[in-house]
Amino acid sequence: MEKFKARKTELPLPIMEKWQKGVDIIAELLGVEAALIMRATPPEIEVLASSQSKGNPYQAGDKENLSGLYCEYVMEKKEKLHVINARKDEKWQDNPDLKLGMISYWGFPLQWPDGNIFGTLCALSSREKRYQEKEEKLFKQFKELVESQLHIIFQNHELEQKIKERNTFESSLAETRVEYKEVLRQ
Repeated sequence: MEKFKARKTELPLPIMEKWQKGVDIIAELLGVEAALIMRATPPEIEVLASSQSKGNPYQAGDKENLSGLYCEYVMEKKEKLHVINARKDEKWQDNPDLKLGMISYWGFPLQWPDGNIFGTLCALSSREKRYQEKEEKLFKQFKELVESQLHIIFQNHELEQKIKERNTFESSLAETRVEYKEVLRQ
């Protein structure tokens, strides 16, 4: 049984390019090896955008099973998570990201407008990391930007669905009219 629902919707290339630039800037400003946008695809999670920063072990397209990951906690709880040093935190000592040398994690949930989980925005580092208030403001602002773009994608998808439904209805109605005219001719 899935712990959370995830939507599968195509993402436009221009938005993906903007997200890539965003994670590159965030990694640089926060001074971390990795800034990522992750997408939930239960039972896995996929790296959608990965900063092109020195020491980043994650690549766009990488997938990992949801099994004790930091991001999994963020998506389940729909709240931010800050792990300063997983090696010193009993709850996170077995986290799979430790194998990649990532001991510090900071992540926020990303949600579709209907409340379903999209994934996470996160930053990882190979050293202990605490964040200042201005860094949190920046991170939250980028999170809100990503979610506003998800809102537009969501609305476009809903509109496309309604147009398809209307076209199907109109087509069905036209067929019914033709059949009715044929009955009247008889």
